[in-house]
Amino acid sequence: MRMTITEALARIKLSLAKIKAKREALLPYLTRLEHIPDPFAGEGGSTRHIEKELQAISDLEILVARLRMGISTANLATTLTLGEVTKPITEWLVWKRELAEGSIEALSQTLRSVEDDRRRYEARPLVLKVEMKEAGGETQTLARFLINVNVPLLQRKREQEQTLLGELDGQLSLLNATTFVEIKE
Repeated sequence: MRMTITEALARIKLSLAKIKAKREALLPYLTRLEHIPDPFAGEGGSTRHIEKELQAISDLEILVARLRMGISTANLATTLTLGEVTKPITEWLVWKRELAEGSIEALSQTLRSVEDDRRRYEARPLVLKVEMKEAGGETQTLARFLINVNVPLLQRKREQEQTLLGELDGQLSLLNATTFVEIKE
């Protein structure tokens, strides 16, 4: 069976919904009092109906796993270039789901911290700038406010990562609609 990743993702969603519905639909028929008529008597009885539905659920679970494997295989084999960076789709997905948000937040937090310290120093310069008069009357600065990170570089990196994240969503949608997966039946 051959389909696009978009179709496979839709099929997964539908299959998971069917699994959930089938599981819920079985619950009223798991037990019954003997004197109450079996609603599935004409189809071999409730026991047979439950067995068929459990098999259908199992088949759907196998299909979901095969669809996921097909998508994973395609994502490993397909590369995407954003900016100057080329990676397999799988690596882009890991970055998007697990790393991008934390990286962007860490860069933002670093920049906020530097800016907060800078404002504190400007508001109370005497706290950080201690001066002593030497014998010759010259002033020697003992404490200076230093920034130990390259602020413009961090700002560019944060902006680049935010841009990459935005571009990635659009490119993934496009690739999902045009990349085919092979699913074993």
